[in-house]
Amino acid sequence: MFTVKNRFLLFWLCVLAILFLTSCSRTFVVKPIGQFGKQITFQFYKTASDVDPSEFSIVEFVVQEQVDADKWITIWELAGDQSLDRIEYGKKYEGLDEVVAAKPFSKDRQYRVLASEITWPNPKGYAGVSFSFQSDGTIRFDN
Repeated sequence: MFTVKNRFLLFWLCVLAILFLTSCSRTFVVKPIGQFGKQITFQFYKTASDVDPSEFSIVEFVVQEQVDADKWITIWELAGDQSLDRIEYGKKYEGLDEVVAAKPFSKDRQYRVLASEITWPNPKGYAGVSFSFQSDGTIRFDN
């Protein structure tokens, strides 16, 4: 039989557990593939060592371009909810609204990609990567 003190303690343990579990987040991996002037595709992986992409419920996807040492501008943004294992730059997706229309990449700029996903019952997941283009147009990872 629970005493008042035990019930009080049990209540606060439950509250703390709920706060801890709902405040957790996790990471996944986004990798850009392609070449400057051709299609750039962003593939999603559970871990960096995975060979095959994994499907995630993407709720936000942002590509930013660095225009100054401490200034980034969004050059493409999607928001909504769509289960995908990859996103092609500039493509429209059912379930994801284009918040910012895709602008062309510049060969001499640095870019960063930020993605978030929610796959119930897991906590929200986040991914990010920085990249630029080498002189031959291939992608160079800047992380």
